[in-house]
Amino acid sequence: VPGDVARYVRTGLVMLDVDAAPRSAYVPLFEELGVPYEEWDSAELASRVPGLDVGRYWPPRRLDDPRFWHDATQTLGGVFTPDAGHVSDPQLAAQNLAAAAVREGARFRFQSTVAAVHRSGDRVSGVELDDGSTIWASIVVNAAGPWSGGLNELAGVGGDFTVSVRPMRPEGAQGVAPGGTGEPFQPRRPAADLARGP
Repeated sequence: VPGDVARYVRTGLVMLDVDAAPRSAYVPLFEELGVPYEEWDSAELASRVPGLDVGRYWPPRRLDDPRFWHDATQTLGGVFTPDAGHVSDPQLAAQNLAAAAVREGARFRFQSTVAAVHRSGDRVSGVELDDGSTIWASIVVNAAGPWSGGLNELAGVGGDFTVSVRPMRPEGAQGVAPGGTGEPFQPRRPAADLARGP
């Protein structure tokens, strides 16, 4: 791939024990795939991630619910995996993947919108673009990311999917690390709370 290449930044990740994502749902997969992990109780979690409130506040409550302000009566632990991380520059990573695909013969149609999805029996056979042109293919991959749910609707699929996708604006905070490195500040040990609010 010509030019700069995005890097994988290993930070590790603690997945908090929440009812919506119990460790029993993913630890067996870690075992099967050989993903290294450590199971932490609340004392270990508090020791390894100082400043994290290990209280179990379940279920999630709205801010206007009086119970939102109640103290936790239980604690939670988590599962730490040291190999978790993120891509240093997602936009650059996408450009890297596109360049690699072009090298292998792929062609891109930028500034084009899918207006319809063509089907042949129970398979997708092509897409019609907003300019009226059609791209036929034996395999069509939905790589629309957060907007893939809309493309699934055009294709007439997804109604029976266990997981649905919709674009959201997550909350996040980022600052510049001291020392002039230019790298964004990352928490020493990120934690994932997979519980979604009401």
